[in-house]
Amino acid sequence: MIRTRSPKAATVALQLLLSALLFLVIIAKSPSAMSDCLNPPGDLTGDNKTDVVDTQCAILTALWSLVGSETEPPACLPANSDPVAVADQNCDTVVSVADAQLVILFALGTPLAASLDADNNQCPDACEVECVSKALLLDGKSCVVVPDVLTEGFDEYTIEFWVYPVSTEIRFVLDKVVDKNITVPGWRIRVGNLVGGVQKIHYEEIKSNGNFHGALSADNSVPTDKWTHYAITRDQAGQLKVYINGFSPGPLSVAAKLIPDQSNNTPLYIGCQDNTDGYFIGMIDELRISKTLRYTSSFTPKTTSWVTDSDTLLLMHFDGQGDGVADASGNGHDGTYLGNVSYGSGSIVTTECR
Repeated sequence: MIRTRSPKAATVALQLLLSALLFLVIIAKSPSAMSDCLNPPGDLTGDNKTDVVDTQCAILTALWSLVGSETEPPACLPANSDPVAVADQNCDTVVSVADAQLVILFALGTPLAASLDADNNQCPDACEVECVSKALLLDGKSCVVVPDVLTEGFDEYTIEFWVYPVSTEIRFVLDKVVDKNITVPGWRIRVGNLVGGVQKIHYEEIKSNGNFHGALSADNSVPTDKWTHYAITRDQAGQLKVYINGFSPGPLSVAAKLIPDQSNNTPLYIGCQDNTDGYFIGMIDELRISKTLRYTSSFTPKTTSWVTDSDTLLLMHFDGQGDGVADASGNGHDGTYLGNVSYGSGSIVTTECR
């Protein structure tokens, strides 16, 4: 009769092996990377479960680190991953037996000690440090220009961002109208006392008869001196849907002469109209343009940074790194400063310090 080892016995064996390894522990510094809290916790192999295989992988990775990390990392780790970022479970920048011990606890479903995990969410507190991110700060005389975005036609898209206006005058948040020419497809988003002397935000695009058609938000929906999340979706039929702080009153009807494709080759201006007027005063953060309908019903806006995916056309965190505005989508649509662009520290969006 063939005897098989039970999961409990296998776990005990691994714990004994781990204890035997403790005398090998040397404080060997690894590259200065930190692990994100994996989902599920301790899933080093990336198979969406944490079990004895992950504990074995954690031990192998700890040994690999202790001998100097000079050979190829263990094959149990996901291909092309950063071994330290995956295996450093306590976020102390060192891969060691201590991390393997945590993986065993995760595999057993044992809660972490309060000294490691005060909020009891199975993610060590050291891995959850947050810092307040910066935001694009515009002074009414400057803006950002982004080339080559939305130059191709898409059946549907979503535009979203956080905005903090400090003026009730009509100002441009985004502008992709060709040289103010309303006979060529294009779109723009303005904020201010647009209609009836009340603060609104207005998405407008050009119809085939040369006029603007758009979608207004509700009265006083985008107040000054306060952060507001704005999103608009446009489907294949040209139907528009506005979301303010995640809430939408419903789809908006469209005119019969709406142009299906609003793409063009002109740059996207952030915070001005064609770098000539309408300069925005205030802050803008976490701008994302996607080639899909991100939302179909009301939602709770994220207050942490977006992560790019295959539907992301443009993603700007506005964290003030480098000489321009980096496009985090990976599509290379980096922005260039026009005028005295700076960054403020009062963003509603937080970003992980990793």
